[in-house]
Amino acid sequence: MYRQQAIQVLSQSVHSQGFLASANAGENYERVWSRDSAITALAILLSGESALYPVVKQSILTLVEKQKENGLLPSNVGISSSGEQTVSYGTLVGRVDAQTWWVIQSCLYLKETEDNEFAAFLWPKIERTLQLLEAWEFNDRHLVYTPLGGNWADEYILSGYTLYDNLLRYWALILVGSIWPDRTDIRTKAKLVKSAIEVNFTNEFEPNALLIHPRAKEIWKQQKNPFFSNLKFYRIDP
Repeated sequence: MYRQQAIQVLSQSVHSQGFLASANAGENYERVWSRDSAITALAILLSGESALYPVVKQSILTLVEKQKENGLLPSNVGISSSGEQTVSYGTLVGRVDAQTWWVIQSCLYLKETEDNEFAAFLWPKIERTLQLLEAWEFNDRHLVYTPLGGNWADEYILSGYTLYDNLLRYWALILVGSIWPDRTDIRTKAKLVKSAIEVNFTNEFEPNALLIHPRAKEIWKQQKNPFFSNLKFYRIDP
């Protein structure tokens, strides 16, 4: 019963341009969000609701049509009652997680549908976004840096090499590598990102050149306060 109710809500959120953030109009909900549409797509693809697959595809298209030349994807595309679109790439800064969620949604859709023609269309656009994420490392140690206000739609007081953004990036790289297995550089990058996450977010691995904050090395030596112990990647890993 609850599953059908959930699918009904998702169906009520359908728009010709993709999934809106809510079945109810108002606020900022009449928009196709990179993050929201991706999480919606997860539910649809996992449940096998194939009737809604075209809407997942349209969400992907609506967002990527507004991609910048440097690979930047919009946080959201607003849809007015007249059909006119407004595009937001963020306010203070661009949204880091909007990039990774879009890549994840695209790859999960491609894996489920095996739409080779769409994959060929999306590849150069996915590649540009991956290159942008690499540029956002800033120190060449394989973790993306999120500036203040770089997540969600709110100006959260959060910045730095966040676990959330880097896990999303790792997942995105793993998915891209599984769809385009000949791109060994992508698969290698995924391994480097994973190693950087393990070294910087747990103290189970001896500090090495990937360690970013010098204070973390002292914590590792003391071994008194384990954090994120036994961080597992489970189904993210290939």
